[in-house]
Amino acid sequence: MAHSFTLVSPDATIKILKAGKRTLLINEHNIYTIQKNGLARLLALGTAITDATIHENDLIIATNTGLKVYDVTDFKEKKNSFPKEKISAIGVDVLNRLWIATTTKGCYMQTADNDFELKLNIAGMYALKCSADSNIWIGTNIGMYRIAAKNFETTRYAEEGYSGYELPDNIVEQIFTDQASNVWVVMPDNVSFKRNNDYTGEIPSYDFVGVKNNEVRTIVALSKSSYIFITAKGCYLLPSSSLKEEHHHNNEIFAENNTHAFELNNKQLKCPQNLETEPIIFAEKVAQLIYFITAKGGWSVSEKNLF
Repeated sequence: MAHSFTLVSPDATIKILKAGKRTLLINEHNIYTIQKNGLARLLALGTAITDATIHENDLIIATNTGLKVYDVTDFKEKKNSFPKEKISAIGVDVLNRLWIATTTKGCYMQTADNDFELKLNIAGMYALKCSADSNIWIGTNIGMYRIAAKNFETTRYAEEGYSGYELPDNIVEQIFTDQASNVWVVMPDNVSFKRNNDYTGEIPSYDFVGVKNNEVRTIVALSKSSYIFITAKGCYLLPSSSLKEEHHHNNEIFAENNTHAFELNNKQLKCPQNLETEPIIFAEKVAQLIYFITAKGGWSVSEKNLF
């Protein structure tokens, strides 16, 4: 175990990022640096944070009142774009361009002249992720969109979609990607897995994770396409051997009577003793460390030591 820290704010954790030599913990209203002796607050925002990323030595913060840009050396605010708009999610594509999903005004890409160009004119955006295979994935209330970074070709995955482009639900609440460009799609009652571009079959969809009516909070991608699911009712390890291409739609692979995923307790995740009974509510992999967060505190452990 690397180290643990105490949380004093009830705010939910939004992101953990590497900014130079610093590791930043970002919750709904504050930005901290994770130090050996605990957390040190760098910034307090008067608006709710929804997402964050590092781009061109800047800390980009998506909020309910615009897109805020801070210098990572002194954390002074440089500018605020879309000041009256709620930003749902942000990401950086393989060509190092910033993408922004707004709640009501659509999806934008930052251009070379530091302006923003509308790329998808759809309201009701919830999620945005960029994958290493040159794609931008956007979750909306009418399905999931894939935009090719190189030519902006757009593909829609939806409930009424054609074979290979369908989803069990049009409301896409969360999207998670890994280094191999696999994509997890989280909907209100289903979870779908989209393999990278080398796979052209149907998207397998699963009814639930662990138990029925379970909320997926985040998915942490491990090496060799294994995953840890952080849910409202526990943590589950899905090894890569469970993700077979022959799985069919609505196959309950996480059902108790057909277990392909394994429930994990805090002790197995190298938790410090004082947090062993605290439910994990967030996790994120940063470099080779995996951070686990509870309401009272968090800790980090290397992926190698975890296995």
